[in-house]
Amino acid sequence: MACRHEHNDHGGGCPHDHGNRPEDERAAAKDSLWNYIDIPKVRALNEHEPEACKRVLKPWHERLDTSKHLSSDADEELLIFIPFTEVVKLRAIVVIGGDEGEAPSKMRVFTNREDIDFDLANNSVPVQEWELSEDSRHGELEYATKYSKFTSVCNVTLHFPSNFGGDITTLYFLGLKGETTSVTTKQVIMNAVYESAPRPQDHKIADSTMMDVAPGM
Repeated sequence: MACRHEHNDHGGGCPHDHGNRPEDERAAAKDSLWNYIDIPKVRALNEHEPEACKRVLKPWHERLDTSKHLSSDADEELLIFIPFTEVVKLRAIVVIGGDEGEAPSKMRVFTNREDIDFDLANNSVPVQEWELSEDSRHGELEYATKYSKFTSVCNVTLHFPSNFGGDITTLYFLGLKGETTSVTTKQVIMNAVYESAPRPQDHKIADSTMMDVAPGM
């Protein structure tokens, strides 16, 4: 494994509109996690041009540059794996999509998984999902996370299953906002193993149950 506002509509945070005043621009750039993305290890499924997914992860001040983009290939679905160089707290995601129905209409996010493909994505429950706005050209909409679920993130997989009617899906910018943590990747892995391991008390309950029924056999 590499390494606050909350709303309940559509199972996730609704977008927040942030203006482009100088102080807003400085705050947005400061919150950007771009410097902590392990760009060489970013990968995508169903991208039309290989490695294009790496070019839409840009510094905040380049978010409106449409010369770099990612388009889907066979259909409108896209899947993007984004690892971080440090464990982060993910607060919000910014998406700038294409015109003429090519902007994604839904986003589903999985965390700390390196095995997500289209089959798993479509048959698994994401950590969070959002209905997206079609008008995202200025990058002023932030999709807030359920913050408590995104406080120890080593990587994210973004699943865009649909768009607004276009034959393909186009992305111009993906922005991840938050902060780094003092947690290490090893600690995240150990916590995941601990949470998935059977607890001793579960076995005690099972053993007790077996002892209760044994005399009647």
